[in-house]
Amino acid sequence: MMNKSPDSPIQKSQGQQILERFTNLLIQRMEEMSSDHWVKAWIPAGGVGMPCNLSGRGYSGFNTFFLQLLSAIKGYDTPVFLTFNQAQKVGAQVKKGEKSFPVLYYELLYKDQFGKRISEDNFKKMPIEEKANVKTLPLLKSYNVFNISQTNLQEVNPDLTAKLTERFKPSYVTDTSGMYKNEALDNLIFRDKWVCPIFVKESAKAFYKPSEDFICVPLKEQFNKKGYSSEQIYVAGQAFYETALHEMAHSTGHQSRLNRHTKTAFGEAEYAKEELVAELSAAVICHALGFSKHIETNNAAYLKAWISVLKEKPKFLESVMAAVNKASDFMIQRIDHENVLLKQNTILAKNNPSSEAQDVNALGKFDSVWIYQRPDNSHVISAVYQGQRLCPEKITDSLWETIGKLQEPEKCKFLQLKAEKIFAYQLDNITRQKEKNLALA
Repeated sequence: MMNKSPDSPIQKSQGQQILERFTNLLIQRMEEMSSDHWVKAWIPAGGVGMPCNLSGRGYSGFNTFFLQLLSAIKGYDTPVFLTFNQAQKVGAQVKKGEKSFPVLYYELLYKDQFGKRISEDNFKKMPIEEKANVKTLPLLKSYNVFNISQTNLQEVNPDLTAKLTERFKPSYVTDTSGMYKNEALDNLIFRDKWVCPIFVKESAKAFYKPSEDFICVPLKEQFNKKGYSSEQIYVAGQAFYETALHEMAHSTGHQSRLNRHTKTAFGEAEYAKEELVAELSAAVICHALGFSKHIETNNAAYLKAWISVLKEKPKFLESVMAAVNKASDFMIQRIDHENVLLKQNTILAKNNPSSEAQDVNALGKFDSVWIYQRPDNSHVISAVYQGQRLCPEKITDSLWETIGKLQEPEKCKFLQLKAEKIFAYQLDNITRQKEKNLALA
């Protein structure tokens, strides 16, 4: 009998095969970018906003970056995607010969103490004490989507197509010198509102210094060269923000934030990985803002090394994209906070949850549940129950990593379920105290 290779496609799980497809897409982009004739941008400028489905729900995790990258490679103008069935529901059909693209998500799997699977409906009906004995596992799954341009939606529903396209049209803003301007980023960069100091001064380079936790970037006007056309001057403003966002992405890895940094010297593998994380995180945000993130000159040398590692170890992509997801989420939250204060549209404004997501909180007992990292690098879960804030509880590193891989609405659901177990003792005390108060009334 012929022995099957461990790398045989027959033995690879669906998740592994999809991961390899994502890896190959990124390798294709890197190989294009390593060409002498290539204008080195991760994702060419396009519509403003993050990829979403027909209902407006945004994607996250691997999906955000790779749907952006897919749109760039395929030339999709509008980053709106739908499944085969969703296309049919709005009276559209997928064009003949068009190929779908996978979207990854996690489904929660419930098992009792004997390893027997429990349905979600039965789990929800269980009392708290029984739920404490149930193991909740996130199961990686996928479904296939098409871009709206791969369908005949334009012909059968031009009004809907126009509405979707309009949502992603960029609004051009210039400052007094004609350079691109972003007020939310200006608040973070120039008004000391980022998570670490940013020094904008005349300089030949930009950098982030982890040991002292500060960023240095050149003056904005340094990106504007003599003899530039009005268009080049405008793009020079974007180049300033590209550079700043790359360094801001680095700063998210500080031990007091996402704790991604290690003590490695320049040129080592982990340093190269961190550069890729910063490059891709900045690329996600630049594209969401409507412009390109060009590869840094010093990172061009890493292209061949990244390609080599990705080809040899596809799992490398999983750790990189998990870090990119956390870093870009961290940055978007702070940029959007400034957009709200400025009464401007947020990056995620176009990613309104669909109606199906409104039931997520109904699955749990809590008003809200969230996790965060303390300065000592421990991970903590906190919650509010019936208006009362519960005492935070420490969680394991493995649970922190699992939560980091999930996307909405699975993340919210998973947090609610874990909180029911972790805070069971506090909830029991609250219930007993209420019963005692009623008895005394």
